Amino acid sequence: MKTILTFVFAVVAVVLALAFSCPDEDSFHRFVKKASAREEGNLVDEATDAVLSSQERLTADYEDHILWATVSTRRGVHRARYIGVMGIWLELGDV
Repeated sequence: MKTILTFVFAVVAVVLALAFSCPDEDSFHRFVKKASAREEGNLVDEATDAVLSSQERLTADYEDHILWATVSTRRGVHRARYIGVMGIWLELGDV
């Protein structure tokens, strides 16, 4: 009985942690801006990155799933999917 209560408590704790740390759409936009920034490069590369990151932010389709979030977006001709869990965004790859 004690083991079952411990297991139930652990499951409830994990679900609450996931629910309260689910990233929002603004955090995705900050992630895209940070991920596309270059430290070095010429003016053309920086302009291209700025246009592509703007396109990625504008075409983002954010879906909140309570415990996690997903985003589908376009970057140039590529479609990408991201998943946000516990405040972290991970790219799932091209769709």
